[in-house]
Amino acid sequence: MQKSACKTINARVDEEDHAKWLDEAEDGDLKALLKPFPADRMRLWAISPRLNSPENNDPGIIDPIPDDIGN
Repeated sequence: MQKSACKTINARVDEEDHAKWLDEAEDGDLKALLKPFPADRMRLWAISPRLNSPENNDPGIIDPIPDDIGN
């Protein structure tokens, strides 16, 4: 994986753990649900620098672009 410019941390909860995460199950240990997402299941691609402006709000903004564009 390439180094990310984004400094936020996202959480992904497995489908079988949704009820625990949403506090619908009494045995929910939320810290146990926070585990790294398997790197082999991740995908990464370059997207348009148009993402940097809130004026650009269309589905195509996350379409992959060639690596040499926008750098």
